[in-house]
Amino acid sequence: MTAVLGILNKQAVAIAADSAVTVGGPENHKIFNRANKVFTLSKRHPVGIMLYNSASFMATPWETIIKIYRNKLGETSFPTLKEYQTNFLEFLASKNYFTNEEMQKSYFASFAENIVDSTINEIAKNNRGIFDNPTDESKQQFISLFEQQLNSLKGFWQSKTNICPEFKTYNFEDFKNFSDTIFNEIIENRFIQNGFALSESIEEILKESIYYILKANENISNHTGLVFAGFGEDEIYPQLISLNVSMVFDNKLRYFVDEPNCASISDLTSGAIRPFAQTDVIDTILSGVDPSLDDTYLKNFGALFDKYNQLILDAIGDSNPLLSEQIKSLETQKLIEEYFQMN
Repeated sequence: MTAVLGILNKQAVAIAADSAVTVGGPENHKIFNRANKVFTLSKRHPVGIMLYNSASFMATPWETIIKIYRNKLGETSFPTLKEYQTNFLEFLASKNYFTNEEMQKSYFASFAENIVDSTINEIAKNNRGIFDNPTDESKQQFISLFEQQLNSLKGFWQSKTNICPEFKTYNFEDFKNFSDTIFNEIIENRFIQNGFALSESIEEILKESIYYILKANENISNHTGLVFAGFGEDEIYPQLISLNVSMVFDNKLRYFVDEPNCASISDLTSGAIRPFAQTDVIDTILSGVDPSLDDTYLKNFGALFDKYNQLILDAIGDSNPLLSEQIKSLETQKLIEEYFQMN
């Protein structure tokens, strides 16, 4: 279990973490149970940083990176915690993100392979016969299904409007120039060697899909949560900023601010508790209900709404088309959320 916690009020901020961390490269990892996840970001000012998920960044331990940054920071201070966070990212960039092009491509290859493998596995789950008894016809069927899955994947991720800051202006052509050799290897190993031939148009959709996933500010498996907490020189109340940092691609850092988990104490906000990583225990303490049980309640409540709406539609029949359309357009999830907010 991994648990990291920040508690803030108007007087102070307390941060704590367990000692289990994951260390490793893109292909393998190891879990250590006696690691430090809480560090002072400055030896002279009240600013700290916590880690969760991965303890290394592109194979370099975060502890090493933080110690180098702390020595560089020296007596320097900033008016706000946000400026500490910004300066830390600038420091990463100044050190070429502690990585080189070969390492960047290695991590991206693992990232892209996971997406391709999960897409293939999704097809295999419902179409086992294609792989158990491959024929020219079944191979063509797989290619067709693979293209459908990719189009769905591309459409979903292309619609995302929240983009990682350093990828907002990053164009598709530059993406292909940096990653073409990686895609050639993936296509060779996953498809050509197994007798599947992808058309150029499908290859293009595959690249586009992964391009949009790379840009989106969404979690990926091999990421680190960096939690900055403390006081800037001009801040009378503590702040907490959570970052999600995963990898470097084409000398661009894939990171984003985890806005829902940030906390800002002010005259109107006297306290905050922010759990990270495995949050079920803390959520149970705070809400009084186990999250899995709460989820069961919501699902059953949603099923009740759906059933109730259907009964009304059956009773109305064709007698009132306008009312029927209004009922059909009701968003069950929204109704549930509104209900629980009122109660």
